[in-house]
Amino acid sequence: MRSIRFSLTICFLALLAFSLGGASLMAYRSASRNLEGRLSIQKELAQTTYKDRCRDEENRLDDALLFQAQTLARLVQFHVDWGKLRFLELHTLGLLAAPASSSAYVQAPIWALQGTRGFAFDLFRRATPSIRFDPAELLTRLDGQVAEFFQIDTAWNASYKSNSLEEMSMAINLATFAPDEVLHWEYEDLKLSESLKVRRVVLKASRFLLGPTLPAPPRNRNPGPNRGAEPPVPPRNNNAPDASFRPAIFIQCAYDLAKRDALFASFAQQRDEDILNFASEHNKDLEGFRGMLAAINLLTFLTGGVICFWLVRLGLAPLNLLTVAVSR
Repeated sequence: MRSIRFSLTICFLALLAFSLGGASLMAYRSASRNLEGRLSIQKELAQTTYKDRCRDEENRLDDALLFQAQTLARLVQFHVDWGKLRFLELHTLGLLAAPASSSAYVQAPIWALQGTRGFAFDLFRRATPSIRFDPAELLTRLDGQVAEFFQIDTAWNASYKSNSLEEMSMAINLATFAPDEVLHWEYEDLKLSESLKVRRVVLKASRFLLGPTLPAPPRNRNPGPNRGAEPPVPPRNNNAPDASFRPAIFIQCAYDLAKRDALFASFAQQRDEDILNFASEHNKDLEGFRGMLAAINLLTFLTGGVICFWLVRLGLAPLNLLTVAVSR
């Protein structure tokens, strides 16, 4: 009788253990897949957040560059030294050299027609403008700005560079700017030297006011070929400034890409830390679920064992009575 009771109990316990093991394995796999899916979503979210932060930071720096370029466009001044135009008085001396040429009959009328006005004046005028800034205002407006380098060029080949550029210069691809564009800007990464890469904005502005002109120096009173001639004066327009005095101006502002890359590196570090935290939470959740399954299985197995023993004993009670009766 005891052997029968023991065999039945062992069979029931084995069946219970097999059932609990199968159910626990299925539950663990399902929970693991769910947690893996959540971890994958968290990783994608961390990567998306990283890209968004990088894009927002790059846009912020680009906007700061553009704002600084626009500030420089407002601060730039064109200074024209009309005293340099006194050399126009010597322009007609080209007539003296014209007869020595084999084509004197062509060159002499051209020199004579140019004179000291018109086309000749326009050529000299385009060579005289220079770019200047008010140092105090420039320091006040640009202090704390993002750009470390700036360069200003005009269609008249006048140029102004910040001291930080030293011997370097930033070339411009004028093909990217349409001639009829009044205001346009482009962003790009530029390699200034082997060890320096910058992010720059190139702003084209076609309308700005001239700064104050420098006074012309006193006339040379020594005898000369044009002694007594009146000094050249710029053409006047009582209605508006001459449009030719407002050429296209190209303003470049740039910052060292190491600054942006350092920010991106900090964002990447934060992303990696978040992913590690997500993975750690994932492992802790799986470990906690395994512990919970083990506790449930143990409690279920012990309870099932007690119930199984009681049921076997109860079920074999009639047989036990029959055995006792037969033995008597």
